[in-house]
Amino acid sequence: MRAQARLTLSLCLAVSLAVTALAQGGRTGNDASGKKALLFLGSYFVERSAGEHAYAIQLDLWTGGSTLVGLGATGFGLQGDRRPISIDRLAGTHDDATRRLVLKHDVLDVSFTGTFEGDRLVGRLVMSGDESSETLLKSPDRLGTHAAEAPIADLDEWKRWVEKRLDLQEEGDLQRAQEAKRCEEGDGLACVALGNRSNHRGKADLAQKYWTRGCDLGEPVGCRFIGNANRYLEALKIRCTASAVPSLDRNRACSDLGDMSEKTGSLLEAKTWYRLGCNSFKFPFTCCSRLEKLKFSSEERLALKKDCDRDDYTACFILAGLVGTPTGQAEELYRKACRGVAYACK
Repeated sequence: MRAQARLTLSLCLAVSLAVTALAQGGRTGNDASGKKALLFLGSYFVERSAGEHAYAIQLDLWTGGSTLVGLGATGFGLQGDRRPISIDRLAGTHDDATRRLVLKHDVLDVSFTGTFEGDRLVGRLVMSGDESSETLLKSPDRLGTHAAEAPIADLDEWKRWVEKRLDLQEEGDLQRAQEAKRCEEGDGLACVALGNRSNHRGKADLAQKYWTRGCDLGEPVGCRFIGNANRYLEALKIRCTASAVPSLDRNRACSDLGDMSEKTGSLLEAKTWYRLGCNSFKFPFTCCSRLEKLKFSSEERLALKKDCDRDDYTACFILAGLVGTPTGQAEELYRKACRGVAYACK
């Protein structure tokens, strides 16, 4: 018993010395060779269920003085299923004296703020605006991140190891492979999704390449992400046209255009866009709800009639919708609008 007690005391003292030395080294940032060593703090795991669904979260943590780095692994799915695992890189700070830590993702809205309490990690998790209190237990590698295999002699080596892990994850991602195929075949939204993935990984140049292709293929959000306001506006206008069949994409574009017009004080223009987005496809509700609040004044209806008389067929189409349920007047306006607006012919 005495021998075991001495061994336990020696181990505790060794760990204490190691952490203290690392904390001191963390202040200078490097050892004599210029490398920044890390200490693996372990893997912390929680699993919860809600009805037939379950999720699991694992945080793998390493510290180098006050600097904290980690991997966040998540798995979601039906209970009993082998859930696909998603791994992300995290970074933050750690105070060895208070045992408090803060972890964040550098792109996504993901963070964890908590405290080590023995073999538990207790704190607040935020994921995409949803906040929850979590208690993670120090555990073996439940989600198979192989964190214990990571090099700890040098932070840069650790970063390279993480990048390889993330590359392997992407190579095995069926959804990403499908997005790459669809992007190559001309699906602008798939290209934007690939750009988002690249941005998530910190690959800004590759993200710009995919977003630009998405923009070239007519996807408005791709134009927005590359910061080209003129192309973004043009892409929205092409999508929000009376000639297009009502759809979620069309109505979103109309909603965005209406919102931009409202913000610049162009209320008639805003109501015109909202009217185009308030149609037989009920989602999103924004266009119809904004149109109901703003309404068209008698002067604006008169302006639309004048435009229609000058053969502005979109104005005829909007005016026909304002007339309401099918009447002789509405039918006449739709027939005229049909000359230039294909959807008005239906």
